[in-house]
Amino acid sequence: MPRAQFYNEPAQYQIALDQTRIALALEAQKRSTGSYPESLATLPPGLPRDVATGQPYRYEKSPDGSFRLWSTDLDQADNGGVSGKDIVYGLPKPK
Repeated sequence: MPRAQFYNEPAQYQIALDQTRIALALEAQKRSTGSYPESLATLPPGLPRDVATGQPYRYEKSPDGSFRLWSTDLDQADNGGVSGKDIVYGLPKPK
């Protein structure tokens, strides 16, 4: 998939939808194994790619048992999932 030549509201909605689909796959993995995977590569094939870069979405399993999932922003630079610089999806810390 080529890099996005624009970044607008529809692209942001697509990113939100993609991240939700990935988050559902992550939740299914957690229910099956008891924890989130170390990487997205262990999830079933066919998950969406980042519309900003055409690459897989960025993902990090956190030590507290949660995860961060993010897309680059307009600059197409990976800022490590920093909210405000990247488009970040996350679940609250488990209780």
